Amino acid sequence: FPIWLSIKKIILANSPLYVAVVVDISEQKRAEQELRQKSKAIEASPVSVVITDTFSNIEYVNEAFVSSSGFNQEEIIGQNMHLMQGGQTPTAVYDEINASLQKGETWRGELLNRRKDGSLFWESVIISPIRDEEGNVSNYVAIKEDITERKLAEEELTLHRDHLEELVAEQTADLLAAKDAAET
Repeated sequence: FPIWLSIKKIILANSPLYVAVVVDISEQKRAEQELRQKSKAIEASPVSVVITDTFSNIEYVNEAFVSSSGFNQEEIIGQNMHLMQGGQTPTAVYDEINASLQKGETWRGELLNRRKDGSLFWESVIISPIRDEEGNVSNYVAIKEDITERKLAEEELTLHRDHLEELVAEQTADLLAAKDAAET
C-alpha cells in the first residue's frame, strides 16, 4: 500500500536516534485516481463544459467548448460568459437564468450565442450551481450542446409546412371554384 514516509535523525545522549513517521495514503491515492478519471471524462466529453465563478467569469472550459466556440482556453479563461451572447436572445431569458441560479436551481433552455469569428450558433444549455462543503453556491457549471443543425432543419421543415398549407389552401379554393362553376 502507498505510504508517506518522513525520517528525522536526532541525537540523544550522543547516540543517534531515528524517528520515522509513516502515513497510509491509500485513500488519498484512490481519491486522486477518481479525480483524474472524472477530469478525463469531462475533457473527452462531446458536449461543452464550462465552469464559472458566481459572477459568470470563466474558470474552466473543455476541448468541446474550444471546438464549438473557436475560443482557445488561454483567451477565454477569466472572460465573462456575456462575451458569447449573440445579442438576439431576449433579456427576459437572461433574467430567468439569473433568477433560477440565485435560488440555487438548475436552468435549462436554448440560447443563440456567438462564436469567436462572430457567427451565431444555437446551444441547448443546462446550468447548475456547484456548492461548497457548507452548501453555499461557489460556482456554476454549464453543459452546452451545439444544436444549430437541428434548429436549421426545424426552420426548414416549418417553411415547407407553411408552403404546403398555402398550396392546400390554393387547391381547396380552386376546387371550390370549380365545384361552384360546375353547379352553375
